Amino acid sequence: MAILIVVGFIVLIIGFYKKFNNINYNKNSKDKYLISPQIDADMGLKSTYISGDRIIVSYESNKLVKIFIFDFIKEKLIKQIDLLK
Repeated sequence: MAILIVVGFIVLIIGFYKKFNNINYNKNSKDKYLISPQIDADMGLKSTYISGDRIIVSYESNKLVKIFIFDFIKEKLIKQIDLLK
């Protein structure tokens, strides 16, 4: 019985170690959560829309419309759509 308790305690410690080892403590935590799409200088913000866990942002210029779809739970860009006018 004591062996099972010791093995269980060791498994628990290993689990905590792996969990806390995967957490990255950055000095500048804003960089981790900053999502910035690459757009041209002549593009202006057309519209934004929030749907569930997604943010849809569209930018417009004279020649092009860019639509970015971000997932803010996973913190990454899901899709980028370029439309010609």
